[in-house]
Amino acid sequence: MTPASAVFAIVVPLIATLIIAYSAYHESEPVSEGVPTRPPVRLVALLTAFVGAMELLVLAEDLVTLLIAWELVGACSWALIAHEWQEGDNLRDAAWAFLVTRFGDLGLYIAAAAAFAGTGSFAFADLSQLDGWLLDVFVAGAVLAAAAKSAQVPFSPWLFAAMSGPTPVSALLHAATMVAAGIYLVIRLHAEMAAVAWFGPVAITLGLATALAGVVAYLQRHAKKLLAASTSAQYGLMWLAVGAGFPGVALVHFVTHAFTKAALFLAAGIAERHVGSYSLNTMRLGRLLPGIAVATMVASLALAGLSRWGHPGARRRSLLLLAIRRPGWP
Repeated sequence: MTPASAVFAIVVPLIATLIIAYSAYHESEPVSEGVPTRPPVRLVALLTAFVGAMELLVLAEDLVTLLIAWELVGACSWALIAHEWQEGDNLRDAAWAFLVTRFGDLGLYIAAAAAFAGTGSFAFADLSQLDGWLLDVFVAGAVLAAAAKSAQVPFSPWLFAAMSGPTPVSALLHAATMVAAGIYLVIRLHAEMAAVAWFGPVAITLGLATALAGVVAYLQRHAKKLLAASTSAQYGLMWLAVGAGFPGVALVHFVTHAFTKAALFLAAGIAERHVGSYSLNTMRLGRLLPGIAVATMVASLALAGLSRWGHPGARRRSLLLLAIRRPGWP
């Protein structure tokens, strides 16, 4: 197990426990008037399966296990986004998110085939034997799969479609599972990827483009879509760190982002329960829910690296700037 695997293996269930507890309480479905509510059993079961698939992914020691877990994560995400399939365009949005990420998933199959062709093995431990054009093919496939999963440009739009799902789904998907799987892959395979000359510039370009595209968050008046734009941009910063040769900085960023983004999504869900809308024009948290307003402010400042809780955020941004300005990078 690598340090990155250990961090993900700890953070994912921690975040998931909070989100599933939220689901059991806030997403309870009223049976009828005067009858006690019942817990959303199907939603909680799917969330638990989602977390299990992600744990299998981060603990995988070979590409076959990784592929199985990768597919399970994708299938669970589709089922969760379409959880309330009777409402609006939820089923269509789930299919769109699934198809976009499925296209990227083809890259992981190509990477696995290249690894086996070059080493005769699917084990991560044997990837160091890859060289030549097979290494290029392996890295290209892995980059495609990871970029699609982590909603990097041009794959970012699927993340907005995924907001059709219930708030706990959005929180878990953004904070610790589906989107996180992409950045985990590039951190886990950084040694092999860094051996290819073009990986650094490509990762930096992808990350920078996605981070800059996050400006669309300023145009959003829907709380969950604003957070979706923020997630895409924050994962862009993680790609930027990995491309610059600092996967550890990306890992720190992931941890900070996971806890703060989960808190922000859950706060948005609580606010929606009180005002009946995700519109920022109707969410007057300062007056209606002062405690939630304070929690939202703390989480936002932490994500920006401006609070004591988010101190690692300020440090990681300094490292990112230094990395990009080091000799050899434009």
